[in-house]
Amino acid sequence: AAVLLNVPLMMGLAPVMGIGGLALAISITATAEVLGLAWSLRRRIRSIQGASIADTAWRSAVAAGAGALLMLGGLVVVERVVPALLEHGIGRLLVLAAVGGAGLAIFILVAAALRAEELGRLSGLLRRRR
Repeated sequence: AAVLLNVPLMMGLAPVMGIGGLALAISITATAEVLGLAWSLRRRIRSIQGASIADTAWRSAVAAGAGALLMLGGLVVVERVVPALLEHGIGRLLVLAAVGGAGLAIFILVAAALRAEELGRLSGLLRRRR
């Protein structure tokens, strides 16, 4: 069923957006597939806590969106202020590390501000490993 959605999306988005369109089509299809499978599973297993999953999903989506916006903004600034940095592999790697690290930091800060339970669980797991 996913292929029936994926192929038309790819054919429609790739000419307009290039390889980014292919990635977007795959992301949309994967999201639709996960939602469909979750709905199907919930019908079979009544004990799945849909409200808890939805709560986690919105918190994660908001935190991921904040991180993505920061990374996009950082990349735009680099492209306009120091475009030469993106012309070489080591420069791209440095930009990726800096922008990606900042995005991760914002994700964690926003998730913490939204009181995402998973951060506490992750912290506990990391402490146990020591």
